[in-house]
Order: sequence, then C-alpha cells, then structure tokens
Amino acid sequence: MSLNMKPFHIKIYGQYDPSELPEILSKTDLAVIPSRSENYPFVVRECLHAGVPVIASNVGGIPEIIKNGENGLLFESGNFHDLAAKLTLIIMNPKILMNFRKNIKPVKSIAEDVIELGKLYREILENNKLITKKT
Repeated sequence: MSLNMKPFHIKIYGQYDPSELPEILSKTDLAVIPSRSENYPFVVRECLHAGVPVIASNVGGIPEIIKNGENGLLFESGNFHDLAAKLTLIIMNPKILMNFRKNIKPVKSIAEDVIELGKLYREILENNKLITKKT
C-alpha cells in the first residue's frame, strides 16, 4: 500500500554551538526525544520554550511537562513501534502540530521551580510541626 505522501525534509543536527540553538529551533517543526531517563528534561524545556512540539519517551520528569495529545506526544520508552505510530500520526495529520503549538504554555525556569519547590518543602515542614505538636 502506497501512502501517496508529499516528500518531507528531515534534518539531523550534529554538534553545534549553543548560540546556534535559537536559530536551529526556529526552523524546527517537531523534536523527537527518545530518552531512557530524564530527571529534569532541559531539552524538552528548550524546545517548548521555542514553541516546538515534542514527541518524547514517558520517563522521569518528561510527562510532567509534555501533556500527551495536548502540547506533544509521549511514547513508551524503548518501544520503537510506539514511537513509529506517533510519528506516523504526525505525518498523516500534520495539522496536529499547529494544535500542539497553540497549547504550549510558558515553561518554568529553574529559578521558578526552585522557588515553587522551596515553598512546598516549607509547607510540608510546617504541617509536620503541627502534626507533631498535636500528638
């Protein structure tokens, strides 16, 4: 069965200078991030900050940032069939990327995350003190 698709262009960037990243991302329609482990996914954050939708594996902190079907897609880590299905979905329905772009929300900076986690940590400590005093 032939898909009768228009040809599309894939460019894989090798090593680049960090100052080139904004220009590279400005020419990028979709980023594919097949990570096996990500605690604090910088690449995902950089892509979203530049308005680039992401297909990424569902590991570590990635699902906290990529909302499946909203601002990108998640696939089962190590499952190339699942990744191929997600890529096929995009190829067959490229307008999905426009919807993903519309749903990309501002990405928190590291400093904002630190402040938020600090507040949460202080709340937990305060709640623990209250519980300890009651017993």
